[in-house]
Amino acid sequence: MLVVEDEPAIRRLIELHLSRAGYQVAAVRMAWRPWRRSAPRLPDLIILDVMMPGPDGFQVLQQLKSDPRTVRVPVVMLTAKGSDDHVRHGWQKGADFYMAKPFNPAALRSVVDRLVTVAGTPEDPAPLRRSHK
Repeated sequence: MLVVEDEPAIRRLIELHLSRAGYQVAAVRMAWRPWRRSAPRLPDLIILDVMMPGPDGFQVLQQLKSDPRTVRVPVVMLTAKGSDDHVRHGWQKGADFYMAKPFNPAALRSVVDRLVTVAGTPEDPAPLRRSHK
């Protein structure tokens, strides 16, 4: 799982809470392209902030959902941008879930648990998300 969050305290809270739940978590301060190309495997899920230095979360989400390699990776937008317009924009760009800050870490874990169960992993997607060739 990849957490992209520029606030150190929030990044650490997410990393700690999900690690304790048994997830392998990589946390980074800002999004960048090379992780997608150089990573030996894709993350099972991405938790993505909107307001970050460099490309914002909506731009990163659009890149992820337009790339055939990452289109099926579930993305949870976790952000202080919680207005109806922002939420709608996130859904339109392809977010799998949108959660506003402040957030309850247990609620985030519940969302992560459900998305991983429903979506599977990029290497072993759930039956409903497998492409039939």
